[in-house]
Amino acid sequence: MAGMEFTDKVEKVLGQGQSLALEYGNSQLMPAHIACALFDETDGQSLFKSILEKAGVEPQAVERNYKRKVVQLASQDPPPTEVSISPQAGKLLQQAKTHMKNQKDSYISVDHLILALADDATSFAPMKDAGVTKKALENAVAQVRGNRRVESKNAEEVYEALSKYAIDLTAQASSGKLDPVIGRDDEIRRVIRVLARRTKNNPVLIGEPGVGKTAIAEGLARRIVERDVPQTLQCKLFSLDMGALIAGAKYRGEFEERLKAVLNEVKESEEGIILFIDEIHTVLGAGKSEGSMDAANLLKPMLARGELRCIGATTLNEYRQIEKDPAFERRFQKVDVGEPTVSATISILRGLKERYESYHGVKITDSALVSAAQLSDRYITTRFLPDKAIDLIDEAAASQRVQLDSKPEEIDILERKLFQLEIESTALSKEKNNKEAQERLVKVREEMSSIQEELKPLKLKYDMILQIVRQHFSPEFTNRIDELVIFNRLSQNNITDIVDVRLEEVAGRLADRKIKIQVSHAAKLWLGEHGYEPVFGARPLNRLIQQQVLNPLARLIIDGGVRNGETAHVDVNANNEIFIARNHEMESDYEVEDPNDSDNDMVVDEDLD
Repeated sequence: MAGMEFTDKVEKVLGQGQSLALEYGNSQLMPAHIACALFDETDGQSLFKSILEKAGVEPQAVERNYKRKVVQLASQDPPPTEVSISPQAGKLLQQAKTHMKNQKDSYISVDHLILALADDATSFAPMKDAGVTKKALENAVAQVRGNRRVESKNAEEVYEALSKYAIDLTAQASSGKLDPVIGRDDEIRRVIRVLARRTKNNPVLIGEPGVGKTAIAEGLARRIVERDVPQTLQCKLFSLDMGALIAGAKYRGEFEERLKAVLNEVKESEEGIILFIDEIHTVLGAGKSEGSMDAANLLKPMLARGELRCIGATTLNEYRQIEKDPAFERRFQKVDVGEPTVSATISILRGLKERYESYHGVKITDSALVSAAQLSDRYITTRFLPDKAIDLIDEAAASQRVQLDSKPEEIDILERKLFQLEIESTALSKEKNNKEAQERLVKVREEMSSIQEELKPLKLKYDMILQIVRQHFSPEFTNRIDELVIFNRLSQNNITDIVDVRLEEVAGRLADRKIKIQVSHAAKLWLGEHGYEPVFGARPLNRLIQQQVLNPLARLIIDGGVRNGETAHVDVNANNEIFIARNHEMESDYEVEDPNDSDNDMVVDEDLD
């Protein structure tokens, strides 16, 4: 290998090839070892795989063929401590050097190795058997490489730079991976108008964190896929990943080389590409070091010549950094993105509801969406809608999913306790000379025996229920059930909890009038006792609260017995009847309907599911 200059990637491939040879007990490095090492994806997408895909074959088939050749090589036992380069591998590297010189490059890169593999019939055979032709391979290499020359040791970093350092939002939209965008039609239309301009056609979305700036770009991607944009915007939308561009760029000029490669691919693309840069203020100073330019100075010429259409997104505070560079700032048109209202947030949550239900495997009620929007707006003052409301729904759904268990709670608690005792028993059994430990061990074993006896009938009952389910439903149906959850009969404590939940709903409906409702413990017990029936569960409780609390309270509000801003007191009298205390004497002669009339606007939601 004297007189050969390799890129960092090729040096790593040769090292991995030697490690592979040692692993299989081979004393010499063969072309098959090098070919297998080219499939390594430790540092990201394998360039060899990408080239094979463009050549029209499955990379896995080629990889299997090369591994089969490695297995067939002669091995030593015991395995060698060192690996030398075989004549075949030396010839391969010489051929790669020839390709380097023909293309006027400075270093031997991965694409030179791939072309050298195709020059030798034996080395090319695994690719040929998988359906690769030499012409298709050469065309694929040219397509990936483009017109670039290998002038640095990290040249492969800029091959297919757009797919490495940017995300294709239009591809994600067409595959249904993007969430729907609701309530941002005006902002999306404004972005489309700016992009359709002849000059200064670069919108920058300005708004507080969490108001949905990135969602607007995703909404534009969906419109492009649906062809709901002007003909000039029938192109692709890529989101630039500034973190990936900067990561690992340790040498001077490496960052600029990556960014220039991305910008060149955007410029030369036949389909047309719009670049979306989230947190666009980060391009000011990004990658800048002594004697080099930052990202903004690389973008300015292309923006000025109209060779690049770019969408930026940043916050109000960070936009001030962009304003400090007038030459950069004047090339963008501002699009203000305000915080949506509570009602608009509710609409957004309703649009996202199905995605979160599918992901978490729970059902989200409409009242939960309304509460998330209203409560987050009222109590979370440091963040903005709709982000904080979406977080509430996501957190609540995740919490509910975690609580679901396939086993009944009684069995689960006993099994966990038994597991802890087994661990303790194992530890105590090792202390044979400790009298206290041995005494404790006897008690632990007695407790374990007791729990096991208690578990037997419970597990038997549980298994019987599962058996009944399997017998009742067809195998095709039961095979589609993700989890079995047993619903136990409601206890008195459960009923009391449901009473509290329903009374909280009543309090929420009175919040607009600033009327508070105070229910005594005796009244809660009364509602729990009279509202529960073993056959119907807790559903009668909803009707009872409607008849005994909501309707009389509505009557008092109408006739002035309870006024806005006051507290309504609910209690039980000496005759064991529930009542609501009147705060004021009747002020009007208004005829009130029968309090037990069910046709009333103030109703309790009976959906307990």
